[in-house]
Amino acid sequence: MSAGTTALLIGDAESAKRASRRALGLAREDDRGVAAKAAVDLGLVLLLAGELDEAAEVLAPLWQLAAEQRGTGLVQRAGRLRAALAAPHYRDSPLALELAERAEDVLRSGNARPPLSP
Repeated sequence: MSAGTTALLIGDAESAKRASRRALGLAREDDRGVAAKAAVDLGLVLLLAGELDEAAEVLAPLWQLAAEQRGTGLVQRAGRLRAALAAPHYRDSPLALELAERAEDVLRSGNARPPLSP
């Protein structure tokens, strides 16, 4: 579990934002999966803070990741993202609806993958 995820789970939004931005900056060059996880963590923090436009920007690595590269941790994060986008203050936002649909696609792609063979 990343520092950003941990801070998010305990409700420390500022630490989650800082840690996720740092992880995203470090991961972009090395690992697209790690970058996508950091992007979702940061996107979730931004959504919880009401910063929808900025969240949409930072979520780009998630949408660019091929379905076969979306592991369980990423799919679980997409579920939390989807739940945050269901908040009443996002109900009438076309951008929130678009992001929610993309998060649903990630959830479906994770559920559609066959289990790993032993």
